[in-house]
Amino acid sequence: MRVLVTGGAGFIGGHVALLLADKGYDVVVLDSLERASRYVLAKLRERGIPVVVSDLRGSVSCAGFDAVVHAAAYVDVAESLEKPVEYIENNAVATARVAKACAESGVEVLVYLSSAAVYGEPEKLPVSEDHPTRPISPYGLSKLMGEQ
Repeated sequence: MRVLVTGGAGFIGGHVALLLADKGYDVVVLDSLERASRYVLAKLRERGIPVVVSDLRGSVSCAGFDAVVHAAAYVDVAESLEKPVEYIENNAVATARVAKACAESGVEVLVYLSSAAVYGEPEKLPVSEDHPTRPISPYGLSKLMGEQ
């Protein structure tokens, strides 16, 4: 199975890519490298996992993949308060582009990595999946928009 991991040069996406490769999947990472982890890039290089440099805010293609794990996102709540438009464009709009590219390419499996920030201030702990979503930051809103 051929799997594309967007944001695969980041901490979570990179570890997902490495785990999938360990499990025998044919993995390709797509990342803008804007906020890439040097450690993760070195590990991907060691494992021979290809890294395609591309920005999801532009053209997106998922052709040739059986599954996509979408981990690409800006993830700083404080920064999202200063740059809300950038967070919506990078997280929500890019996610819509990935979903559309998957549909157009016939990719049947799209795994989206969201965030607990979609819930805002929790009413009770632990937070369950049926908890009301009330994001309190542009980051949380952008991840909720991606879910929807």
